[in-house]
Amino acid sequence: MRVQYALTTAFALLLFYVAFEALNRLPAPNTVPVVTGTAGIAAAVYHHQGETIHTGDPLLQLDTRAVDARERALQVGIHQLESSMRLRSDQRQELRQLYAELEAAELNRTRLTVTSPVDGVIISVVPFQCGDVVKADSIIATIEPTKAKGLTGGEPVRP
Repeated sequence: MRVQYALTTAFALLLFYVAFEALNRLPAPNTVPVVTGTAGIAAAVYHHQGETIHTGDPLLQLDTRAVDARERALQVGIHQLESSMRLRSDQRQELRQLYAELEAAELNRTRLTVTSPVDGVIISVVPFQCGDVVKADSIIATIEPTKAKGLTGGEPVRP
């Protein structure tokens, strides 16, 4: 009898926990969830729950070292090809490819800083520490806007 009661109680607590977690993941209708655009390693956390934030303020900085190293390698390759007096057609193609990759790396750099899309108050924020892994397309904060700015609320905003 006690075992059955203990199992029933444990099951009820598990259901409560699952329901509680599910409700906490749903944004309130008058809030704006902030979603990461890429995965990375947390390098700096700038704001916390309850703080007032403005459009464009950084919330989270992801580690840029991998992008820095990639950009340097691409720039070296570009410099080496451009220093040739005459480029063969395959070298011209390689140079175009390096420039395209460099442009993509620079675009990726902009996604490494997650900023606030609206003025408002941070209702919730994931408590990242430096070195934590941040998954792509995950909600890192929820902001209650102080000005509507055309957002209907509840819509994920990606950088």
